[in-house]
Amino acid sequence: MSFVEKGTNEAMARTALKHKTLTKLYFNILNLNLMKRFFVPITFLSAVAFLSCTSKTIKVTSLPPQNEPIVVSTTTTVPSMTTTTTPTTTTHTNSAGTTTTTTVMPPAEMILKEEYVDARVAFLPTDDLTIALAKAKEEKKPIFIDFYADWCAPCKVLDDGVFHDYDVAEFMNKNVINLKVNIEKGNGAALKQKMYVSALPTLLFLDPNGNEIARKEALPLINDFKKMMKTAVWKVKNPSGQP
Repeated sequence: MSFVEKGTNEAMARTALKHKTLTKLYFNILNLNLMKRFFVPITFLSAVAFLSCTSKTIKVTSLPPQNEPIVVSTTTTVPSMTTTTTPTTTTHTNSAGTTTTTTVMPPAEMILKEEYVDARVAFLPTDDLTIALAKAKEEKKPIFIDFYADWCAPCKVLDDGVFHDYDVAEFMNKNVINLKVNIEKGNGAALKQKMYVSALPTLLFLDPNGNEIARKEALPLINDFKKMMKTAVWKVKNPSGQP
């Protein structure tokens, strides 16, 4: 290769390197401009996303010891209720001497009836079946007998549950003569033997003549007892079996 050709090749190589370097520098500048253009919006969106996540963080009331569950504070708002249905009355007299009286009734959903809270089946103040039969014949109602004992735990559950239900108490007090008999006191032992009571509680429904209509020798579910009491009343009102 001659000296002239060698010089020409070197010049071409330097020119190519120069173009390559300029091209690389151009793309670096372009990329830098793009970063400057989009860096601020991207950073802002990231910050907004972070803040939206942290704003939903649940507040922990206390930091528990290791391996113990975290306790999270919760607040439940219960609407206040009034135990009276008495309306509120306000009187206003204007400058002309005209008196205006305004009466406001409490919202229906806020009224809590006192009789609902204190609802309970009312039993006769005696364990004498003869008195209950006389009253049942006079009023043409069935008789309900609850056989119990002081030591009977299911009997106490029955008192605080089924007999304390508003619907049960309202229906029984209106349509049935209710008799409560302690098998260990008063006439209880004699009635236990007469009615073949072998378990507690034993629940009996009798017609006004003393004939058995229904019997339950266990703690009943409230819906079962409701069906039982309504059936007994229906049978007394419809002795022929026809509605």
